[in-house]
Amino acid sequence: MARPFWKLLLTVQLLLACHPSVSHHSTIGFLVRMHQSDGTKMGFDFTKLAACGILAVRHVNSRDPVLVPDAENVLPDLNLTYVLKDTMARPSAAAEQANALAVDMGVDAILGPGRSAEVGPVAIVAGAPDVPSLSYAASS
Repeated sequence: MARPFWKLLLTVQLLLACHPSVSHHSTIGFLVRMHQSDGTKMGFDFTKLAACGILAVRHVNSRDPVLVPDAENVLPDLNLTYVLKDTMARPSAAAEQANALAVDMGVDAILGPGRSAEVGPVAIVAGAPDVPSLSYAASS
């Protein structure tokens, strides 16, 4: 959670810009842990993380340099939307949600998950339909 979310969104924009099939309107899938594997809700910090992602999309789309210091580097004709999915702190659930995002919903990129244990399965699932994925906090 230490890295600013908007910098990651700019990185995703660069990934999307290099992807030949991306349109000017792109959808980012967010994979965030909002529940424990037993279904209990996560603490406030994880709710804040999801809210940060939503606000980052809005701030990047506004291109306001007060909110996004690198606003001039945002691709001028790219508008982002988002879909939020819960990993439930389980690699299998993260992979299922990544499949829903990449295959069923056709997102252009996936931001998340935040846990290293979930990154591998998500990368495999997202890679099959050639959807770039980027973790916001995983260390491996």
